[in-house]
Amino acid sequence: MIDYAKNIQAFYERDDYKALAGQPGATAVEASFKDLTYVPRKTKPLPGMMAGTMLQEFALQPAQPTALYLHIPFCNLRCSYCSFYRNPFDAEQVEEYVQALLAELDFLQQQGVFAKQRAEAVFFGGGTPSVLNPAQISALLNKIHSVASLADDCEVTFESSIYDLSADKLDACIAGGVNRFSFGVQAFDTHLRRSLGRLNAKEEVTAKLEEVAAKDVKVIIDLIYGLNGQTQAMLLDDIRTALACGVSGMDLYKLQIMPKSPLGQAIAKGNIKYDYNDRMLAEMFIAADALLAEQGAKALSCCHWAMREDERSGYNTLVKSGANIITCGAACGGHMGMYNYMKTMDRSDYVKKATSGQYAVMGMGKHNENYLLLEKLSGQCDSGRFDFALLKQYSDADWESLLAPLLEQWELLDLLYAVDGKYYFTAKGKYYYRQMDRVLLTAAEYALYGKPGLMEQAGQKMMGIMKNMK
Repeated sequence: MIDYAKNIQAFYERDDYKALAGQPGATAVEASFKDLTYVPRKTKPLPGMMAGTMLQEFALQPAQPTALYLHIPFCNLRCSYCSFYRNPFDAEQVEEYVQALLAELDFLQQQGVFAKQRAEAVFFGGGTPSVLNPAQISALLNKIHSVASLADDCEVTFESSIYDLSADKLDACIAGGVNRFSFGVQAFDTHLRRSLGRLNAKEEVTAKLEEVAAKDVKVIIDLIYGLNGQTQAMLLDDIRTALACGVSGMDLYKLQIMPKSPLGQAIAKGNIKYDYNDRMLAEMFIAADALLAEQGAKALSCCHWAMREDERSGYNTLVKSGANIITCGAACGGHMGMYNYMKTMDRSDYVKKATSGQYAVMGMGKHNENYLLLEKLSGQCDSGRFDFALLKQYSDADWESLLAPLLEQWELLDLLYAVDGKYYFTAKGKYYYRQMDRVLLTAAEYALYGKPGLMEQAGQKMMGIMKNMK
């Protein structure tokens, strides 16, 4: 029998525990956390050649929450902050890739992957899926409907840029069942947009959002805060502009400065000066959170708000709660049953394998029996609320008691508060939720497995390095 309390005590006795749990920052909006890289401890690495075993086992698995993801790794433009840009638009290469996606969907059906699962969400991501032409969009949507079983209320999301979602592409999407469009607006201010590599002026952006919203489909936008030259007033004005356009939901992300992005390289070379500190960024987020609450938006997670009752951010919720994610395409990862996997990063390799009846997996991992527990715990953190009673079906441990020292420290730091046995994140807590999540998962694994040994620590270090390679 596992002695959870004894195991987790080793975490609380770490020399760096206080720094990991968080300490007061220089101002009321700040908290100080020691950075922590989290790597799951009990995932067994497996070679990609074992993908067939994964598919065979998954075909026998009873119905569970499932989503389908299609990755379109092409873009017409490169944004200055993006380090994921891989393939510029090329019509011939895009068509070749679409044919590979169609073949892969057929292959997955033949393997029985869709036999017992009903997809609750379908997501076209990238890259920029709107580089596809109307015929390609229709072909992919028709194929999905022919090979997979979709829930009656399946959320079908299509990511798009503003500039290349033409009327005929929009019509093809809607005719094929797309009911949710996601636009990476990032900012409305024309000057700020163009500094990011986004060419459309504010007026063009708002016109496109209003056009799509008029089709009675959900319109979701991404906004970034912490952009060079952006003030808090500009961010709040962006939120008001989005609401006036009739958006159904909104994601708000802190700018991530990727070392290999054009922006990251310019900052490293001293060509661009980046002056934002943690206090300034926290103040921007907290002000945005307050405005959204004032306008009646419902926080579905720490970074997503709904303006319509039927907006549920289904795909992201499934991803962050341990659901099956069946992926089609190159350079994307998923999860089936007790396995996670990563597809080949090489687009040509993907096309070759997909068109010859192979699932192009480059690497896999097999979880242990605690996978869903940890995913559900992490998913609660992502949602900005803890209800430990919901974990009882996954574990016999009293997680509220086990994590009490952390929860008490986070209350002292004004990151969360308790009401009737549940814990709700403050705006400050939502800002720091990623740090809190990594600490939470590390503590939970101590409770489950005890203190990691030297060999396990070495393996974690190696996996962490590999995980963060670009």
